[in-house]
Amino acid sequence: MFAGSGSALIVITQLQPITVVFNVSEDDLPQVQAQLHGDSRLPVDVFDRSNVHLIESGTLASLDNEVDTATGTVRFRAEFPNTRLALFPNQFVNAQLLVRMLKDVTLVPTVAVQHNGTSDFVYVLKPTTQWPSRP
Repeated sequence: MFAGSGSALIVITQLQPITVVFNVSEDDLPQVQAQLHGDSRLPVDVFDRSNVHLIESGTLASLDNEVDTATGTVRFRAEFPNTRLALFPNQFVNAQLLVRMLKDVTLVPTVAVQHNGTSDFVYVLKPTTQWPSRP
């Protein structure tokens, strides 16, 4: 071996704790930064390739200071304790970052939102206590 060669004799990879790198759209960056300025520790969950099984939960550790102009994303890094060694280097995972929890809000399916060209709206129906009887 000599300096500058492309071959490595050994690669040391830390497994506990381990970090996961993932990308977030630059459009979502202001929301994340607002939470980080409040000294919040943002939780991150990683799921398997099928995005069904939770592998590990951790927290956001850092984010890059530049936007990738080719993809319009910013690289984020989350740290996980990996006590069960469920995460492995170069493993494909799906990361979900919880930026904000909304409480006491009404949720509607996306398909319920109507568009009239200038605004979005949803019809709200109130259940009646009793249907009128038929003659």
